Amino acid sequence: MTTEKIVAHPRNMSIKDRLLHYSPPDEKTGCRNWTGALVCGYGTVTHEGVQYRAHRVSYECWVGPIQDDLLVLHQCDNRACINPGHLFLGTHQENMADMTSKDRQIKGVEHALAKLDDDKGRAIRCDHRTDEALAAVFGVDHSLIHRVRMRRAWKHVPSTQEEFDAISARKAN
Repeated sequence: MTTEKIVAHPRNMSIKDRLLHYSPPDEKTGCRNWTGALVCGYGTVTHEGVQYRAHRVSYECWVGPIQDDLLVLHQCDNRACINPGHLFLGTHQENMADMTSKDRQIKGVEHALAKLDDDKGRAIRCDHRTDEALAAVFGVDHSLIHRVRMRRAWKHVPSTQEEFDAISARKAN
């Protein structure tokens, strides 16, 4: 007879045991990274036939209930982490403010729906034609031109006349 520990099949484990089973601790970060199924980087766990985000279940198991209007946020910024010590509650607005303060938002050409690039953003800021005229040139709505000029869009792009002239010279060659 073997003396090895017999491990129960995950489906027969309690939800807490499954969370621990699928999230070995990372000694360097303290995260407990979910090794089960991931959707958009977040762990998912099925309980009683319903699929849940693993970090939310972890929070509820070890910390307490989550109000309907709150999200479970990650202090570690690691979507796969389910360590309840790394999780805290916040509103959508607080989550967006946290993302912005840590410079984690998708910007510019990284965004799948971007219609401009950094060079065009600079060019728009340096060009003195009307929003409508530039919208026709760049094939976008005039409201986007206005947002670029007011630094509500493409605000990560610095704009000076010298930069614009240098870009124009490179394109001419």
